[in-house]
Amino acid sequence: MKLETYTTPKVNFTINTVYWKLTKSDSFVPIITVVGKIDLDKELELLKFYFNDEFHDDSYYRIVDFSNLQNNTSHPFKLNYIYEDTFIFIKGNFVIEEKNVFDTELDAINYCSSLMRKKYFDGKIRIYDDKYNKPKFIEALNHIHFFSFEMKHDKTNKLGYFKITGEYPGFTNDIDDDILETKRFYSTLNKFLKFSQVRHVIIDITDFKYQYLDKYLQDFIPSYQDFDSNPAKLSYIINEDTDTTYGFIKNSKLFFSLDEALEILKIE
Repeated sequence: MKLETYTTPKVNFTINTVYWKLTKSDSFVPIITVVGKIDLDKELELLKFYFNDEFHDDSYYRIVDFSNLQNNTSHPFKLNYIYEDTFIFIKGNFVIEEKNVFDTELDAINYCSSLMRKKYFDGKIRIYDDKYNKPKFIEALNHIHFFSFEMKHDKTNKLGYFKITGEYPGFTNDIDDDILETKRFYSTLNKFLKFSQVRHVIIDITDFKYQYLDKYLQDFIPSYQDFDSNPAKLSYIINEDTDTTYGFIKNSKLFFSLDEALEILKIE
């Protein structure tokens, strides 16, 4: 077996986020702008995965601007699972099979404003325009990362290797940072499994120092397809003092080094 570095498939679009600050409210709504083009079905799937699994924000409403994105595939845009009104779209040349689709940013913002009317102190719907009541925007803050990931795969044998490095809780002593990092861990792991198409993954936690498992870092188990319940698809590389009572797939193979794991899995 030969593991090679895995890289996510390249895309021809970029994603940028700013936050619209609601007048007379402390609330913020992210406006996610996607610029570029989509030529391949896989690129479209990557974009859907971003909204479904990778965009970690506790805002209930999200405005997505597709006005500068060219869709060169024959498929419409539709998210696999979505709460009603969570996403509000600004269309470009996309065929969008969602209920909240508008022609301009102002139309989308004013619709979202009507949904947020209960958040205003005076209980009134604020209507924005280009002249007198312009919406205000702030740049998204950069998140501090204290987890890092290494991903490799053997294309021939459909074997994946996923290593997480870092510490939990993080050095920032901020619960919000901890929550975002754990979400990033799970989405990165699931994205690797989905787009690498490996059939077995080795998760290496030997350089990951965690004080405990909790409702945010619940386990080291992916949620993609049946990887969360099939020990034949998942192995772990752990330290000799790792407590495996909780957080691991029952009956999955446990190893103390990558060489040992590759040797045993090769025999099988």
